[in-house]
Amino acid sequence: MAISVSKQFKKSLVVILLFISLSSLSPTSTSHSCDPVQEEEEEASSFGYVCHSNLQKCHTFAILRAKSPFNSISNLSYHLGLDTEADEFVLQGQLLLIPVECRCNGSIYEANLIKTCVKGDTFRSVSQSLQGLTSCLSIREKNPDISEDKIGDNVKLRLAIRCSCPQEGVSNTSFLVTYPVGVRDSVTSLAVRFNTTEDAIVSANNKSGVVPLKPALIPLDHKPEKPENRQKRKPSKEKRSKMKLMIAVSSAIAGVFGLVTLMVFGYLHWKKETQMQTQTQKWISNKDPETRQLSLSIRTTSDKKISFEGSQDGSILDSHNTVGTTTPRKPVLEMYAFEELEKATENFSSSNHIKGSVYFGSLKGKDLAIKQVSADAVKRFDFGLLNDQSHYYNHNLIRVLGTCFPEIDQDSYLVFEYARNGSLWDWIQNKLAIKNQFIESCYCFLAWKQRIKICHDVAIALKYMHRINYVHGNIKSRNIFLNEDLRGKVGNFGMSKCLTNELATEENLIEGSLSPASDVFAYGIIVMEVLSGQTPEMLLGLQEQETTSLGIEETCVSEWSRLRRVLGDKEKLREVMDSTLGESYSLDSAFELASIARDCTAEEAESRPSAAEIAERVSRLREREYLNFREFIQAFGKEE
Repeated sequence: MAISVSKQFKKSLVVILLFISLSSLSPTSTSHSCDPVQEEEEEASSFGYVCHSNLQKCHTFAILRAKSPFNSISNLSYHLGLDTEADEFVLQGQLLLIPVECRCNGSIYEANLIKTCVKGDTFRSVSQSLQGLTSCLSIREKNPDISEDKIGDNVKLRLAIRCSCPQEGVSNTSFLVTYPVGVRDSVTSLAVRFNTTEDAIVSANNKSGVVPLKPALIPLDHKPEKPENRQKRKPSKEKRSKMKLMIAVSSAIAGVFGLVTLMVFGYLHWKKETQMQTQTQKWISNKDPETRQLSLSIRTTSDKKISFEGSQDGSILDSHNTVGTTTPRKPVLEMYAFEELEKATENFSSSNHIKGSVYFGSLKGKDLAIKQVSADAVKRFDFGLLNDQSHYYNHNLIRVLGTCFPEIDQDSYLVFEYARNGSLWDWIQNKLAIKNQFIESCYCFLAWKQRIKICHDVAIALKYMHRINYVHGNIKSRNIFLNEDLRGKVGNFGMSKCLTNELATEENLIEGSLSPASDVFAYGIIVMEVLSGQTPEMLLGLQEQETTSLGIEETCVSEWSRLRRVLGDKEKLREVMDSTLGESYSLDSAFELASIARDCTAEEAESRPSAAEIAERVSRLREREYLNFREFIQAFGKEE
């Protein structure tokens, strides 16, 4: 029994496959041929187009939706042989009104048109492009001498467009317009669009309503105009002129109103700035000539510029921080009102105190570090670096945002960009064990890769400053600040004249002057701190308070040679490396970094590398660290 069922199933399957194969070979299945069943149904549904004995012909209209190839009036004229001089492109979906002469041919009304074909046209594609106004079978019957699959360019096809004439005396209908019904059309929407009634449309279509994607007759009691489209028509010349006049008048009124408003606000702003300038000038007038010169450099918020007029020989910086001369430039610096800083720091509350004379502030959504300085310190503050406007956009420098000069005999304020993670000194010396609310990160020590990155950031900052002939003169770990990404940013420039307790280089002890080599020497000291986690004083066996600006103990100078020997020996270097790193560092990389520190602290200034050379060496070191780390990860992955 099971075997007979299986054989019967196989026979049925063979029959089905044979039927499918034969169907696929049938010529009626091609996309170019007419579908007899569908076309016969369409012809059978055309009862409304039967001729009436009392009217053999009439002038009427057919409607097409604009789409290729009928996307302009000229195309419509060319393809269907219509008499029009218009050459207007119309938007997709707009309605085109075609005048036709409807005649009774036997028992069916039709309008004869000639279609000029293009290469690739078929009977079916032509009938589809005419959106139901004719049928594929009708085109075949009208053109028996033309092969439907081999229509070439400029072949003329005879078309029979569906149309109808109204019955005289039966209704008030003057025209029956042939309309291709869309999927969103309904009897109600068509009645509204063509200003007729729903009953009239139903009656004209043999009480069958309208069917989407098939033609329908729209009865009208008047000659139709161009059907109303959803797109806006162009206004007439008169309307355009009126519109232009209205726009001009409106613009003039708005302009006058805006000008008056601007003048009012400008006056109020000018009045406020004038009061601030008067206040500042009173304060300046009681100070010495050097401070008065500073008043020429810093202007109010309305200017937000610095003019930094140098000496007559064109130099910008004084002998303390200048290497050569440079043409003055004009960066951006803001003059803050004291009330603004009070608001930003919550009246300099203890909760906003960071350390020393520095307060945290927030003004207009921007975090600030506000440093309180004495009037005497302001006089000695060196704004030289700010002459180069690119400082403001350098990612390795703490930006100076502005200043504030309150009333006479009061301290002044310098406003800086805020670094969220404190200073490098805080991290290296493990001071973050007692970190406060102003330090963002929760980690209390720096990883090896982070230390190399910070050394690279500081080297890039020095390279930039020395390129524009500026000497910082106060490079130390307390003046290297870390942002939220733990990137190093050099700050506190301009304060070298205000030093009272700094570690000085040997030539500073002798000559009492600063040079790019001084910054390079200080950079070497920072690298020592990064490697060892100790201050240079601790490494030298000295007390930190024993060192002064230019009065460092002679024993300190003599100890440098011993310390530099440590930097040149791998095993001795391992002994002084920061214990918090454990074994999570490369001794080869540490020795390379120590070699840089050793070169930077050479006794002879001429023997020290330039900031550009340092930046290049640390950059190569970072690259090697990255490659070693990637190789380690790949090797670890293979072991897994």
